[in-house]
Amino acid sequence: MLERKKPPIDGSEATKTYLDKQYPQALKQGPVDLSDDDTIMLLRAYQEINEQMQRLKKEQTLLSNHLKECLGEYEQAIVGEGIISWSNVTSSRFDVEEFKRNEPEMYEDYCKQTHCRRFTVRKR
Repeated sequence: MLERKKPPIDGSEATKTYLDKQYPQALKQGPVDLSDDDTIMLLRAYQEINEQMQRLKKEQTLLSNHLKECLGEYEQAIVGEGIISWSNVTSSRFDVEEFKRNEPEMYEDYCKQTHCRRFTVRKR
């Protein structure tokens, strides 16, 4: 029988899927101490990137708002080699809460639970 090797941890979707399947259920035994130098370095790098992403998102929103102001009431504009658009979009969404209130039994019949693990990072 062939032995399956653990794939190297990288930034791919395949690794994310592997980890989700390999560790589908968390052990609820309280926090484990992973305070070795390598893991501390990983956490600090993660937090730094997260802060950079938040700053970049704010900067992107600022630039987007300036471009929207330039567009005004127009839907599209040519800007150099690019095209920007600010389109009208109409969508319909199913009102789950209203359905649950009006048809509780039917809601239960069609309600399907899913399970996953949520990854979060916060300060102690």
